[in-house]
This record gives sequence, C-alpha cells and structure tokens, in this order.
Amino acid sequence: MHDTAFVGNVNINTVRENYSQYVEKLKGEQPRMYSALKLIVPQLNEDTGLTFYFQNNSLLDEYKLRVKPSLLSHLRTALNNEMLEISEVVADAEHIEKPRLFSDNEKLQHMIEKNPALQKLKTRFNLDFD
Repeated sequence: MHDTAFVGNVNINTVRENYSQYVEKLKGEQPRMYSALKLIVPQLNEDTGLTFYFQNNSLLDEYKLRVKPSLLSHLRTALNNEMLEISEVVADAEHIEKPRLFSDNEKLQHMIEKNPALQKLKTRFNLDFD
C-alpha cells in the first residue's frame, strides 16, 4: 500500500476529493453508509487501485451490495481511469479515521448527525450549554 502522490495515473488527492463528493451525496439517501464511508480514507495500493478499510463485515457487505458499483463508476469517470479497482479490507483501528470531537457543540452536532431527533429535543426543551 502506498500513500504517495501518484500510482500509475491516479492522484490520491484527486481520488479523495472525488470520493468525498460521492459520499456527501449519500447523506440523505443512505445515512448509515454515509457515516461509515465518511470515516474511510482511500489508500492507493500497488495496482493503480484503491483499498478501503472497513470497521466490520456488516458495513463491508452493505457497501458491496448498495454502494460499490455506483462509487466505482463515479470514480472511474471522474478520474478518467477505467482500470481503477477498489479492494476492501476489514481493518484494525489504525486504518479507520475517527472524528475528533473537542467542544461540546462538536459532540452535539456529531450526535445530531447520527440521530436528528436530538435537535428536536434540544429545541423543544430549550437546552443549551452553560
């Protein structure tokens, strides 16, 4: 696995930018996959391909079923590289990017993303941080 600027004709920064754009489109349609894919940082591998590290087999199976074909098509088109391939691995913690939440507001916003009903509760009961 490489994290160099280029492997073949694939630029990792362009890959990550196009990947992020695709993932953002999933936010409303597939919130569970959006949350899972948001934590993945695509890595270049030896064969002008990408490796995605998943937290568990359940997410990996759902990704393969619901997302992989359209994501691969999107990246191939955006990168103008029909040879691009994606391999997946269930990873240990070092390959999964964890959001770093420092302030109370960041923590609350993260929880609201996972459960929008929290925003309603916050508003309804006029809750705020002291």
